[in-house]
Amino acid sequence: MVAAINRPDAMKKDQTNIDKGVEQTRMDSKTDQKTKVIRPEHPFAKHQNRILVGFLVSFSAHEAGQFWLLKEGNNTIGSSPDANIKLNDETVTQQHALLNIRIDRKTNRFRYTLKDENSTNGTFVNGEDIVMEPYICQHFDKIQIGDYTLLLVKVDKNEHDMIYNPELFEQLNNDDLSDPWAFLK
Repeated sequence: MVAAINRPDAMKKDQTNIDKGVEQTRMDSKTDQKTKVIRPEHPFAKHQNRILVGFLVSFSAHEAGQFWLLKEGNNTIGSSPDANIKLNDETVTQQHALLNIRIDRKTNRFRYTLKDENSTNGTFVNGEDIVMEPYICQHFDKIQIGDYTLLLVKVDKNEHDMIYNPELFEQLNNDDLSDPWAFLK
């Protein structure tokens, strides 16, 4: 049995693309049978299997604020629709900057390296132009990209001894809470 979650905000206009979504198997409590559920792919899906390592927070474009998830690996920042952190403003170049986050094998801590990608208006950290040299970011650095001011909030699970609990995951997987992105839908 295949069922699509019928939520107007999650459904795409073209239903023929539903099979490109995320497939999950759930126990149907009414029939005690397994049900295959296909959800449309969430915008953060390209990040899902990478470790959460922080956030960029801004109040530049919205008074209530905005945030973007940072994941281990390359986090592209720009106005391009393909950017991981999309900043919709004419002062932001399509491929403006790259925030690379990797484990430092010596310290077993994450290293956050920001590099300007030859942008038109430059990239600034705490008021200093980083020009073409990669910059090693610190917790609460203020990053200026175009008219956006972004606050870097680092979350290093290794530094804070935060570990994965497979028993908790299994419990959540048996409930209807197995989708870690459910709160964003």
